[in-house]
Amino acid sequence: MEEMLTAYAGAVRAKDIEGLVGLYTDDVRNFDLWSEWSYDGKNALRAMVSEWFGSLPDDEVVSVRFDDVRTQAGTDVAAVSAFTTFAAVSPEGTELRSMNNRLTWVLRKDGDGAWKIAHEHTSPRRETRERCSSAANDAARAASPAQGTSEARQLVSTVLDSIEPLRKPPETADSERKEVHFSFRALPQPPGL
Repeated sequence: MEEMLTAYAGAVRAKDIEGLVGLYTDDVRNFDLWSEWSYDGKNALRAMVSEWFGSLPDDEVVSVRFDDVRTQAGTDVAAVSAFTTFAAVSPEGTELRSMNNRLTWVLRKDGDGAWKIAHEHTSPRRETRERCSSAANDAARAASPAQGTSEARQLVSTVLDSIEPLRKPPETADSERKEVHFSFRALPQPPGL
């Protein structure tokens, strides 16, 4: 798992879209709390990563640090959780800003035996969301009087909608809902237990 974390941090630092997306399965599901409810599949993930990297200034890199990494691994499936810090770093090496996230991965081995991320769930710390909310409110207060109060409120609402975690799933027509049934079987008791 350490190799996967190192590869992830290296791809982000290099702004290497294909290097990052290559760490994921083709059918990856990503829950990211910034804008979309979920990203399903590599193409959706690639579009999100491309937008993210494209939004970064050319002369800045993003440093990724993982803390309190915990792993559980089986033969073909593994889980990783960590506290993750994304920090914008200037060419001089100065940390300009940072964001703390919680990260959970579910990984599975592909046909070649390489670990790939099949599911990713990230969420920023409350303090990060509160700082963004505060910045949005400051921006609205600084809006020119000509914009009017309703435009300022709309600005705040738009910014907050983009940073607050989504609290409910997107509306789905009954005909689009899928039922999944699971069957469980008892596993044999290991010897000596």
